[in-house]
Amino acid sequence: MLTYSDSSPSRLPAATEKPWLLLLLTFAWLWPGILGHTPWKPDEPYVTAVVQHMLAGGPWWLPAIDGQAYLDSAPLYYWVATLFARLLSPWLLSLHDAARLATPLFMAIGLAFAGGVGRELIGGGMAAAWC
Repeated sequence: MLTYSDSSPSRLPAATEKPWLLLLLTFAWLWPGILGHTPWKPDEPYVTAVVQHMLAGGPWWLPAIDGQAYLDSAPLYYWVATLFARLLSPWLLSLHDAARLATPLFMAIGLAFAGGVGRELIGGGMAAAWC
């Protein structure tokens, strides 16, 4: 039985995706809603109150508002929001704007993982992710 086997290595076509462009568009779409306005979403006053309590010396392991435990969400978001508020709040941003920066951080992490998983499932591999 005759079989044909190509002796030249097969080359995949060059990738034409531009993930940096997608990230730039996502950034431009999401950024205006992050800074420059008072807390107006339903959960933002609660997050700001928890961050203020943590900054005032409240326990960091238990999100609380005026000493009452506030366990509606996992504490990781409050910890990161408190870190941003501690770093940026007094002189660069207001407290609620600095605490709100935790949201784009977690969105960027989530989008990076989703993009990496998509790239692996398509077959490009992580080495080709930013080419």
